[in-house]
This record gives sequence, C-alpha cells and structure tokens, in this order.
Amino acid sequence: MAKKKNSVSKYTSLLAILLAIASACMIFCTAIVYKVSDSANPVNFTGMQVTFGYTANALEGITSSIKADINYFAFSFMNLLPYILLLVGIVFAVLKVVGGKNNSKMISFVAAACFIAGGVLMFCVVPFSVLGTNELVQTFSVLKKQYMSLGVGAIVGGVLGILGGTVELADLVL
Repeated sequence: MAKKKNSVSKYTSLLAILLAIASACMIFCTAIVYKVSDSANPVNFTGMQVTFGYTANALEGITSSIKADINYFAFSFMNLLPYILLLVGIVFAVLKVVGGKNNSKMISFVAAACFIAGGVLMFCVVPFSVLGTNELVQTFSVLKKQYMSLGVGAIVGGVLGILGGTVELADLVL
C-alpha cells in the first residue's frame, strides 16, 4: 500500500508542477486591459510589459526623425513576485518528486504555499503596476489605473496557480 501512495504522490506533484508551469507562462499573455470608454478600443499589455516596464515610440511608423518615447510602465517587483513564487514552488515540488521520502510532507506544504500565494498575487496586477512617466513632464502619467482591468492571462494564471497549490495540498491528504 505504501508503494501505491508514493506513486500517487508523485503523479499529483507532477500535475501541480505542470499547472504551475502553465501559470508562469501566462506572463506572455494579456495581464492588463486598458479601456477609457465603451466606444474606445482596448489596449492590451502583457505580463512582461507590466512587470519589467514598457516604453513605446508614440510616432512609430509615422516618422523616424522625431523621438517621442512614452513610458507606460516601470519595473514592478510586486508584479515579479508571483512568478518568483511559482518558480520556487516548482523547485520544491521537483525536489519532492526526485528526493523521495525525506520531509516530503513539509516540502509539499511549502510548494503548495508558494503556488497558492503566487496565484493569489496574480490577481493583484493592476494595483501593483507602477505607471511610467512622460519624458516631457516627469510627473505626468500617461495611463490611469481607474481605466485598467485584469486581462485573461492574469486571471488564467491565478486560477492555474491556485489549482496547482490545491493539487499539491491534496497530496498531503492522499
């Protein structure tokens, strides 16, 4: 019976790892949707742009002689933290699968805590985003947070992270 529990434990950890990897890959999907009004077209920003900062040329495609860069987002550590937690949880889950029985319940609990915390923090992309400033007037922000909403990537990533943590916690019960 102990061998059967060990194989079930391995498969639940592998499923949690796959869910966490899928959740971490949501950094490449839409994290924030910026829409000023119902008639305006939404502007989508990926998790990479929101986390590491995003600067674009306002006149790109029109002229190359005028440099008009707009800094939409600056680096945000709090938006990077969910992805770090997911990667730490993946490392702990892999150590549990490879390591065997040594402190497997403690390692499983830490991995589950990292997955769930990373998933919950993905829902906080909008409040954690650091708005960039315009080059001309340093105190002027191009975007306003009141027009921002969660994108599909942040929602799916959060759900997958929490689900991965739940699967890893189920490993403790099974």
